[in-house]
Amino acid sequence: MIFRKMKKIAIIIALLISSVCIANAADSPRPHQVRTITVKGTGRASATPDRTVINFTVSSLNKNYEKAIKENTDKINRLEKAIVACGLNKEALTTSNFNVYAQNERKNIDNVWTDVFVGYNCSQYLSIEFELDQKLIGKVLGAIVSCDASPSFSISFKIKDTEPIKEAVLKDAVGNARKKAEAICEQVGCHLGAVQKIEYNVPRNDYVSRSTYSMSLKAMAYANDSIEAAINPEDINVTDEVTVIWQIL
Repeated sequence: MIFRKMKKIAIIIALLISSVCIANAADSPRPHQVRTITVKGTGRASATPDRTVINFTVSSLNKNYEKAIKENTDKINRLEKAIVACGLNKEALTTSNFNVYAQNERKNIDNVWTDVFVGYNCSQYLSIEFELDQKLIGKVLGAIVSCDASPSFSISFKIKDTEPIKEAVLKDAVGNARKKAEAICEQVGCHLGAVQKIEYNVPRNDYVSRSTYSMSLKAMAYANDSIEAAINPEDINVTDEVTVIWQIL
């Protein structure tokens, strides 16, 4: 009997101690929570192209495998000589892809559509890059017409040094984020504190002008000096985003 009473008393004491501990914990000051604001900023920047890139595709078709390759090699050699004659280095003309495959055509033979072998297609994809100079572009395109390599081609424009535009667009993005954050804080009656975190994902900007040029070789033969006036690429425009987290006071 005495043992049971002592046990009840011990339980009551334990409950009282627990209640006191919980009350003290509830009354103790909580850790200071930093209030923050998260804003995404968008930056924009532009630059004038200073480099010309011409991409070529030279191809030959022959039912003989070796002859298809030789014919295409001869065309490439003529193209290289034409490029050198314009004052550019032979090494400037680089190959990005070389491909030889059996080419077939669908033909109706006795009312049955059949794949018919027409020859081996040897294709080589090349490009050359040089400074953006109107006269030089016209000279190179004229040389392409006269070299009898019959390539298809396209022209694009880029910038050689991309670091300045990368830096400019990032500065603009951070400035845009801060401007937005300050506008929000002004409306709710608080102020920006220290930066707590910055989030940034590297974008996939290629820093190439949206202007592209292509022309058939037949048309090129009559273009002559008018090509210079026609080629005036637009600026390269890039955007980027940065997310900044500030403490608010």
